[in-house]
Amino acid sequence: GFGVSGMDRFKDDKEDILEQAGFATEETFTLTSDEMDWEDVPQSYWDMMAYLRLVCITASDAFLLESVFRNEVWEFMQYPVSKENEKLVLDTLVGTVEGALEGFETTEGEDARAQASEDLPLRERMAAAARLGERKALGVALQTYLSDLDTLDSKEYYQERRLQSLGLDRPIDESEIVDPDIEIRRQTFDDMY
Repeated sequence: GFGVSGMDRFKDDKEDILEQAGFATEETFTLTSDEMDWEDVPQSYWDMMAYLRLVCITASDAFLLESVFRNEVWEFMQYPVSKENEKLVLDTLVGTVEGALEGFETTEGEDARAQASEDLPLRERMAAAARLGERKALGVALQTYLSDLDTLDSKEYYQERRLQSLGLDRPIDESEIVDPDIEIRRQTFDDMY
């Protein structure tokens, strides 16, 4: 599972936001062995990404935790926050999946042979099939997260989305440019009268 570290200096804010969003401070998310179809991604995937984006917020993005954003921050977490945050989220997911894959006591080949063996009890064959399914889900997830790491530069992050929403992502109009070299004459009260 994942959770907010007790050492996180933003722990209280993150826990408050998670509670408002209906999540615990520690959560476990389920993977499926299906190939990722971006047209029909399960809600649990988006929940996990939002959860981890919040948990992985560091000082550079901590302004989003301010009370002025409290009602909107969970919505912000539905999309990439910053390149650094998204990389931390994906590195966390890759490390978690790799750790789970390393934790198997049997190899994939051993499990495939055990599943196919009619000499083994049904229970052992079913356990081998379950491990094969888990490996498959973890393998698909690992490939998805590694591929996602390669697209960090092409993602749109919070700052770009915010500038767009304010209409500030456009070229500057000539009429908006102020020439600092123009001398502005200041008139005193006595000069005007």
